[in-house]
Amino acid sequence: MLIVIVALGSRGDVQPYVALGIGLRAAGHEVRLATHESFRDFVVSHDLEFALITGDPRETVADPVVQEFLTTGRGGLGVIRHVARFGREFGPGMLDDIARACNGADAILYSVVGAAAWNVGSARGVPTIAALLQPITATRDFPAMGLPPRLRLGGRGNVLSHRFFEQMAWQAMRRITNRWRQGSLGLPPLPFGGPYAEMARTGAATMYAFSRHVVPRPADWPATAQMTGYWFLDAAPDWQPPEALVQFLDAGPPPVYIGFGSMTPRDSERLTSMAVAALDRAGQRGILAAGWGNLGEGNLPSTIQAVRDVPHAWLFPRMSAVAHHGGAGTTAAGVRAGVPSIVLPIFGDQLFWGARTEALGVGPRAISRRALTVDGLANAIIIAQSSDRMRERASRLGALVRAEDGVARAIDRIDAVLVSRGR
Repeated sequence: MLIVIVALGSRGDVQPYVALGIGLRAAGHEVRLATHESFRDFVVSHDLEFALITGDPRETVADPVVQEFLTTGRGGLGVIRHVARFGREFGPGMLDDIARACNGADAILYSVVGAAAWNVGSARGVPTIAALLQPITATRDFPAMGLPPRLRLGGRGNVLSHRFFEQMAWQAMRRITNRWRQGSLGLPPLPFGGPYAEMARTGAATMYAFSRHVVPRPADWPATAQMTGYWFLDAAPDWQPPEALVQFLDAGPPPVYIGFGSMTPRDSERLTSMAVAALDRAGQRGILAAGWGNLGEGNLPSTIQAVRDVPHAWLFPRMSAVAHHGGAGTTAAGVRAGVPSIVLPIFGDQLFWGARTEALGVGPRAISRRALTVDGLANAIIIAQSSDRMRERASRLGALVRAEDGVARAIDRIDAVLVSRGR
């Protein structure tokens, strides 16, 4: 069977689907992964078929409004307006690309940003599965992604917050989506409230790529929403680390990783100086990962090494702690490595993952980009280094996560859905 996966966003948003695609191909399926041009080589190098989706997330992040937000943590409203403009400009092309990418599909999987693929499945009678990295199914247990996790809304308030964010996402794309449904897919327009009632009526399937040991399954989730465990992609067997990095690691105790991935501003001087000062104050060696910016650029003390494009699966187990922005993929890698995580979130699900690492006792309290200081980061590093209880909990959680086979469970889930739909 041909399974099409629509996955949009940053490297961390795409990599788990590559891991899933590899597993599906090993199970005998054909796999086509639809994503941005910047990930073509990444997809093809793993023997998966590539399909192009319009838009470059790096260009979106390069906008001055977004760069200011990534640097200071301020100006979130401007970022929302910028993303809305991006949707209006590139939305029609992206929707047409998604429809083309799904040609010939026997099943369609989609990430949260690729949710328009559900419409294609509806038009063509093809089973669709939401394959998600963040928990967005409404629940009484916690508020919607993007809200402060410590916000006390109560059970009903938490459910309403999920409904509110659903509507925010839908209303931003409602007109564009309905024009596309009518003009390209031959479907009637969806109602003002969006597709959610229809998805519930038809039992739309959802599977979540995270561990039940990290997010206990809410009791009020429907049976159609299941957790599989993480979808990890290990470093290629022939991958070799830079010799300078190996020498640095061998020259002293395990260092602390600091990196922000796609959330790194291009002008990273301020964050670099803050990281260097915090590591010095905490008395620790460090690894600074450039990400989508230039973290670690310039002269660094001999106790700190700058790196680019080193697989987390190889690097994180060699660290004493990992400080990062709290993206779903990076958080998963930190948990799997069994070392404490220091989450430095900016927005969205990063706030949720920061709260989860604290609640699980595998990391200190998260520090937002807006509140990040040298003293705050240094104190968090010291806590992660000095707390035997935190380190023990991180080690135990890592062992539980490593014992799971999320890709295998996801494939079982996909096969079950296909069988239930007569495929």
